[in-house]
Amino acid sequence: MNKQLKDLDQLGNVCVGIFHRIALFGIGAATMWAAGWTFFELFQKHHASIQDLLLLFIYLEIGAMVGIYVKTNQMPISSCCTPLILIEQVQCMNDLFKQFFRLYSKTLLAQRIKLSAIDLRVAA
Repeated sequence: MNKQLKDLDQLGNVCVGIFHRIALFGIGAATMWAAGWTFFELFQKHHASIQDLLLLFIYLEIGAMVGIYVKTNQMPISSCCTPLILIEQVQCMNDLFKQFFRLYSKTLLAQRIKLSAIDLRVAA
């Protein structure tokens, strides 16, 4: 009975190992596909924004994580956190830029109204 459990345990380990390899291959392939499309879109629009570059960096980090996991069979924790931190930072930057441009456009509008009022007084 003990030998059967040992054989069953080994079979389970082999199945888990196969699943890990298939899943890692899928994640790596999807990452390469997404990065390829991102490059294709960058070439079409002829410029790259900071969001595009950060996205490519995230793809690079994911690829590195997959490579390290394949070679060592251990998940690199520090690399795991980097894309999440970058996503959070980009989101905060987007919010700040939106607030800045809202305030800036209101200031420009106020100045334009003030200049229009001055022009009306001069014309009268």
